[in-house]
Amino acid sequence: MAEKMCGGRYIGSTKVGPKGQVVIPKDVRQMFSIKSGDTMVFLADPERGIALTTMDFFDKNIKAFLPKEAELDL
Repeated sequence: MAEKMCGGRYIGSTKVGPKGQVVIPKDVRQMFSIKSGDTMVFLADPERGIALTTMDFFDKNIKAFLPKEAELDL
């Protein structure tokens, strides 16, 4: 799949390397100001798929990602 920007959104693909690594495309890194050394958070659900976000965004929005019945000990 070729990468494409459309209306401020990005669609593209990347392959998983032999060590399980993926490259975040340059356009996406720029869009979210992701720099080398930044911490990323994977959110995974067998039914809904995988999401990747920055730690800063996750920290600010953690309650939106968790089930209502989840209790946090932060």
